[in-house]
Amino acid sequence: STTAEAAAQNPISLDLKVPIIGSGGTDDQQKNNQLVYVYMFDVPYQISNPIALKWYHDNMWKGTGKMKIARLYVDLAMGKIMDTQPVNDLITQDLGYELLPVEWFPATITDFTPYLLRIKDEKPDVVLCQCIGDPFALALKDAQRLGMDTTNPQFIGCEWAGINSAFVKAAGPAAEGELSSY
Repeated sequence: STTAEAAAQNPISLDLKVPIIGSGGTDDQQKNNQLVYVYMFDVPYQISNPIALKWYHDNMWKGTGKMKIARLYVDLAMGKIMDTQPVNDLITQDLGYELLPVEWFPATITDFTPYLLRIKDEKPDVVLCQCIGDPFALALKDAQRLGMDTTNPQFIGCEWAGINSAFVKAAGPAAEGELSSY
């Protein structure tokens, strides 16, 4: 369950003072597990992106005007579930953010350069990156190599980004400052 995962991540989030926003939990579970920096909600997981965007906008974003969102999604059914009209409407109509076209990458990706260069040209405020573990580490390292600081634009890993010690080791300094929702 995601509640067990959140409880397991709690010591890391406490140590690093990094919030964890995740689907599949309730307030009672959050209180019982003493999840200080872990925020759980009981909604379908594709809604975690709008919730993470809203949290980022309200708590960290320093820009003005409409927040511009790039999307880097895996070209599989798992990726396509993130690009649904109700979710996009929630982001654009209800929250008022601008969505850039999705950059679909193959599941067997070894280089994010062409996707990230297109995203970089658009100058987004946030990059929602639907990657898990090593591919997410690769995306962050490629972004850093291309001169993109993972906090400007803010990279937010979505849907089980695989944030753990192996990910941090694989991503190295490129992991600094990235956020994730799950």
